[in-house]
Amino acid sequence: MALAKVYQTEKAIQTIVDQHPGRIDALRILTGGVIRTIILLFEIFTENEDGSSLTDLDHILDRVTPLYQSRMQDLTPLHREVVNAIALNWDASSPEEIARKTRLRRDEVATVLNELEKVFIVERVGTDAQRRFYQLQERFLTSGISCALLPEAAAAKSYGCCTS
Repeated sequence: MALAKVYQTEKAIQTIVDQHPGRIDALRILTGGVIRTIILLFEIFTENEDGSSLTDLDHILDRVTPLYQSRMQDLTPLHREVVNAIALNWDASSPEEIARKTRLRRDEVATVLNELEKVFIVERVGTDAQRRFYQLQERFLTSGISCALLPEAAAAKSYGCCTS
C-alpha cells in the first residue's frame, strides 16, 4: 500500500486487494519478490483495475520481453545455452541436469553458472555444497527469456509471444 500512496492510487489498489486477491497471489508468486517486477505489476494493476491474472501476465511479458531479449543477446552463445536449459525448467536444476540438457561437460557448465551468477542472471539455491541447484534469479521471466532465446516460430507456438 506504500506504493499506492506514492502514486495516489490507494482506492484502485484496495479494490483489487478486496475483490481479486487471487490475481495478486498468482502474480506475487511469479515475481519471486523482485522489486523491479513488483513495481511493474503495481503499474499494470493501476492501469487495468478490472484485469485478470492472464491479462496482467500478458501485459508484463509485452513490457519485459524486449529487455530480456537484449540481456540475452549480450551473453555468449554458451551462456545463452545454459540459461535456456534453466529457463525451460521451472524447478531449480543441478549442474548435472544442465550438462545433460546442453550436452556440455559438467566443468564447463560449472564455469558458466559461476559467471552467470556474478552478473545476476542465475542464483544458487540450496545450502549443501555437494548438491547445488540453480534457477533464474528472476524466475517470473522464465517465459520471457525462453521467448528471447527460441526461434520465432517455436516461441509463437509454445508461448504465444515473440511474434512481432
